[in-house]
Amino acid sequence: MFKFPESETQGCAKIIDAIDVEVGWMEKLWEHIKKCQDRFDDYMKLKWTQMDVNEMEDEIKKMRQGLQPIKIYDRKCSAFLGISEEIKRWSIFIPMITDLKHESMVTPDQRHWTKVKDTLKQKF
Repeated sequence: MFKFPESETQGCAKIIDAIDVEVGWMEKLWEHIKKCQDRFDDYMKLKWTQMDVNEMEDEIKKMRQGLQPIKIYDRKCSAFLGISEEIKRWSIFIPMITDLKHESMVTPDQRHWTKVKDTLKQKF
């Protein structure tokens, strides 16, 4: 179309191929981000009695493992760092729920829950 000499366009095909590969990995990253965020939204809608924390922990581990094969050349891109940080926060949060759901939290005088409420300065 533009009739450039072949000597001037030889490296362009390699660059375009590299861009295609990078775009493909970014699409996979964004698909993974969408899947994770949808699941996190589902978690936020769960009632206390509906939570299966063991299953949630397993899902969080799978989400973290799902990032491993995504070959982003720049793992410092904000999308990759953002979802990594969000998964990390959930992996810290879920064990806390496990502790709060433990049967030892239930006492006749509710002293453990009273302490939690006082610490958080919240009534629930």
